[in-house]
Amino acid sequence: MNAKTDLKRAGLRRAATLTAATSLVVGLTGGVAVADPDTTSKPTASAAELLLNSSDFPGGYIVVPSPQQRLANELGADPLTLANSAKVTPPECKNVLAAAGGGQGNGDTVAGVHDQDRKSLSETLIAKDSDVDTLKVGLLKLCSDVTIETNDPRGGAIKVRAITKEVSSDTQKATFEIALDGTRTKGTDSFPIHQKVLVGVASLRGYTVAVQATKLGGDPDRGEFDGFFDKSVKKIKDAK
Repeated sequence: MNAKTDLKRAGLRRAATLTAATSLVVGLTGGVAVADPDTTSKPTASAAELLLNSSDFPGGYIVVPSPQQRLANELGADPLTLANSAKVTPPECKNVLAAAGGGQGNGDTVAGVHDQDRKSLSETLIAKDSDVDTLKVGLLKLCSDVTIETNDPRGGAIKVRAITKEVSSDTQKATFEIALDGTRTKGTDSFPIHQKVLVGVASLRGYTVAVQATKLGGDPDRGEFDGFFDKSVKKIKDAK
């Protein structure tokens, strides 16, 4: 296999990984899981001001400008962004995945990449509450084992299985692991997709925060993820 083919494989893996968590989480917070009003006041700062910044990322990370647009331009389409036209099994998960199409535009996002170690961290902040317990039902029961089949706009077909499990849980805060396995086929060529992503979701003070961590070809760094997630929650908790 030549270098060009290797780059295609890497791009597809990163595309599927970096968007899987955001698609599932933002889709659910976009309409499925709505919490009771928080008894604490909403911060006066804007959502953009509550996002983490470059100094909050671990050493070696570079903050990516306009992360969603860059990912779209560099990595191309992935199965979850094509959920509206995809075959989803079980079918009741189709609406959860399809909600990501409109939900992704409702949040503020910051993302950083560590090119040398081929890993990433990102945070999405949505200006509304969500019920994390209901979110867990969606991710761990309704959509814990999802298969997505769709055409790739670059040519060929994609079939991915996404299996979600809970890593840790607290009041209005939870961490999940999503394991992605599948293939992209084009003509007689077939490219495997094998990746894991950590997802953290918390709801407080009128905001829902979703944090994701990935590492190409390996497990995400749990220590980096936990530290980044804690900083994200603390910034909202302490905001005036």
